[in-house]
Amino acid sequence: MDTGQKRFVLLLSALAVVCWLLSPLAAGLVSQPRMAVPRAPRFDGARAYAAALEYAARYPRRPLGSVAARQSTAFFRESLAPLGYRVEYAHFDATVAGRRQVGRNVLAFKQGEFEETIAVVAHYDTAVHAAEASPGEGLGVAVLLELARVFSEEPTRRSILFVAVDGEKAGILGALDLARSFGRGSAPAAAVSLGGAAAGGLTGIALACVGLDRGYAPAWLRLAARAAAEAEGLDVAEPSGFEEHLERSFQLPATGAGAFLGAGIQAIGLEGITAGASHARSGLDLSRPAGEGLEPEGIGRFGRAAERLVAALAGAPSLPQESPGAFQIRKGRYLPAPLAVLLHLISFAPFAAAFLFHWRRYNEDFGVELFARETVSFLGTWIPFLVVYAGIVFCWSLRLLPRYSLYPPPAGDPVMERPDWRITGYVFLAGAAAAVLLYFLGRYLTRKVPRAPFYPVKLFLLLVLVSVVALSLAANSYWAVTFLWLPGLVWSLAGCAAAPGARAANRVLVLAAGVPAVAVLVAMARAAGLGWNAVWFHLLALSTGLFRFSTYALATAAAALGIRFFFIQSRPPR
Repeated sequence: MDTGQKRFVLLLSALAVVCWLLSPLAAGLVSQPRMAVPRAPRFDGARAYAAALEYAARYPRRPLGSVAARQSTAFFRESLAPLGYRVEYAHFDATVAGRRQVGRNVLAFKQGEFEETIAVVAHYDTAVHAAEASPGEGLGVAVLLELARVFSEEPTRRSILFVAVDGEKAGILGALDLARSFGRGSAPAAAVSLGGAAAGGLTGIALACVGLDRGYAPAWLRLAARAAAEAEGLDVAEPSGFEEHLERSFQLPATGAGAFLGAGIQAIGLEGITAGASHARSGLDLSRPAGEGLEPEGIGRFGRAAERLVAALAGAPSLPQESPGAFQIRKGRYLPAPLAVLLHLISFAPFAAAFLFHWRRYNEDFGVELFARETVSFLGTWIPFLVVYAGIVFCWSLRLLPRYSLYPPPAGDPVMERPDWRITGYVFLAGAAAAVLLYFLGRYLTRKVPRAPFYPVKLFLLLVLVSVVALSLAANSYWAVTFLWLPGLVWSLAGCAAAPGARAANRVLVLAAGVPAVAVLVAMARAAGLGWNAVWFHLLALSTGLFRFSTYALATAAAALGIRFFFIQSRPPR
């Protein structure tokens, strides 16, 4: 590109940044849907507190598939049957650390005036590696049982399905099985997931909004949950802005609400925020003696907020059916889904312009011979990444990797704390060997093909990058912006210089374009408490299918392009 074209691309980039900065002005307030007339909550915090203590004392450890977990379900039958509920069990298969387990969900149904249903779920299992769980681990189901008692005493417009789900600590498996079991006509109109509540002093409620692989809590449901919590004087924490952008980029939920959202069901999760912790789940200390840190008032406030929300959903004249695409810029102000997508497309407009400038100028030099040579070179750079994936699948098939149904174990689990670096080394060594082999093979196959100048080769790489960007935008536009926007812009602008110093500066620029993406991954690994074990986590996540091959292929194709952009800096400019 000449100087004028570069200035135009930079101007478009500045305009794209301005659009992002001005996007809050386009965000509007979303009106809260008309709900049922509020009534005074009847949730009894003391009852729930007593239930939590009794449940924890009788069944202190309840990992997925254990005899203790199976026995603990009798507690729900004992509590719900006298209230008139018909209690049913639903079983599902799971794999944890290579062992087949059978989980059990406990379902209790309350018939409403018509069949449309609201699902209320809470997990009862404890972490596999925990020696003994604190009562805080049973708070969600204690709240669930008290809500079931409250709603058994009054008629509701909609039916309510109360479910104690198993396997959440192993990766929301019970909620996932439940969400997938619904047919199109039988799926709930909305779902509420109850997480940890009031372990310590309750200070607020965090809203869990992200779905598994797709979906997000719609704006109306987030507003309804916020209103219910604020009616109890609780602070509300929910994603917005950059935090929500990252959540939508990865689509990895930690609560059962994510399973429903991934299945296309409108849902939201309620997590208690405690003093000194971001939410109740992270605030639980499993080494505490039974009963320490619990207090009825906090449980009561959380439960009354949940009751307000469930009552509003069960009694509303109608429930909206909104797209999950509305993006919260800041509290209460949402960018409509079409504008959010348009903003993502605008972000890549400078890259598109740079590609067109290159195409107009160098397409005549873009012949079959160049295309064949550079295809071989690109594939030789990309295939080693695919060999790494094939190595992971191969090790998984030989049971050299611990098997899990979907989620790898969390930080703190022995499998995650003691990664098998030997297997990891073999996998990456296979990729490195493939890279060396393909390098020399490529050199041999193209030895008689003249070396093409810099800019026609760059045009080929930009053409491949256009394909990667287009596929990424179609799959997840948030992911595309997070990981491909800056590389696409920088790589398209990076030229070639004759002086060695200038070429070295260009190489640094090409590498620097990937630094923000790496920084995001590192920050998320630290937030999850994984550290360097994040490499092991990613390897296991690829083996389980939590990280899809299509996403891995797009990410590694972009990495291979970065490597090629780096190495073509030795080409003579033309």
